[in-house]
Parts: sequence; C-alpha cells; structure tokens
Amino acid sequence: MSADVEKTRQQLALREKEANEKLAHWRQLEHQLNRLESQLKEAELDPQRGEGGDGGTTGRQKLRELTKQRSGLQLQVANARFDHEDAAERVKAAQRDLEKAEFAAAQARLADLARRRMELADKINSVMDTVEQQLEAYDAIVTEQQKLAKQLGIEEDSLPVETGPILRIARLLETQDTGPRSGGQ
Repeated sequence: MSADVEKTRQQLALREKEANEKLAHWRQLEHQLNRLESQLKEAELDPQRGEGGDGGTTGRQKLRELTKQRSGLQLQVANARFDHEDAAERVKAAQRDLEKAEFAAAQARLADLARRRMELADKINSVMDTVEQQLEAYDAIVTEQQKLAKQLGIEEDSLPVETGPILRIARLLETQDTGPRSGGQ
C-alpha cells in the first residue's frame, strides 16, 4: 500500500472523528433546546405563578428569560447543524480522495506487475532460446554418434543413455499449461 493511500486513510479517519464530534455537539444542543422549550411551555401555561406572591412578576421575567435563552440556543443549534453538515461533506470528500488514491495505487501495482511479468517473460524466452540451441547441438551429437556407431558396427543399445532432456522439457511445459497464464509468450 502506498504512503498516499495511508495518508488519505488517516485524513478520512480524522474527518470522520470531527463529523462525529460535531454530530454529538448538535444533538446535545438539540436536547438542551428541547428541555428549555419544555420549561418555556410550563412557564407559558402559568405566567402568573411567581415566587413569594409577587403577582406573577418573577413568572413573567422567567418567561422572558427563557424566551431569550431559547433564541440563543436555537441559533447555536442551527450553527451546530451547519457545522455537522459541513464536516459530513468533508468526510464525503475524503472518501472520494481515498477511492482515487486506492485506484491510483492499484493502477501502479498493476503496471508494476505487468512490467515484472514482461521481464520474466524475456528471461524465460532467453532461457528457451538457449535450450533450443543446446537441443540442436544435442541432436547433432546424437546423430553423429549413431552414424559413427553404425560405421563401427557397435549396437546403439550399448551406448551410454542419459535422462532424456526432451522428455523433461515436455513434462515441465505440460505442468505449466495448467497455470494462470493467458496466451503463449
């Protein structure tokens, strides 16, 4: 995995953490707003309820204070919601960046594998060229040996026998035919 992909993943993790924190803050403020609105409804239902029989003055003051707090808290909730939505957009952008980085890393890996495959194919072809040349030389020696043995009247069966290189190559190629290669190189 490339350093760019890892760096982009870390960036995404930071963005996700930030978005989660913004969401938690937004929910906390909404919860506070809901509690405040409940208190406000209570105060609206009984605005005359005051403390110590003051004729509802403290009740009305409390109602004004709660209304003022609600306005400020509504603004905070709206700002927190905007901050969360903004953070969520940054998460989406970081996810897109990660996808692009992973795609670029995969393309680079694919190009590297193709390059290495071609290098190995060149090496194998070079070895095969050498083997073909050696087989031609081998066949020439066998032909000359058989001709000379025939001239001298020596039975071919009495000549030394080696492990057949052609059979060995054939077995090797046979086992390679079951591999994942495509096409002959």
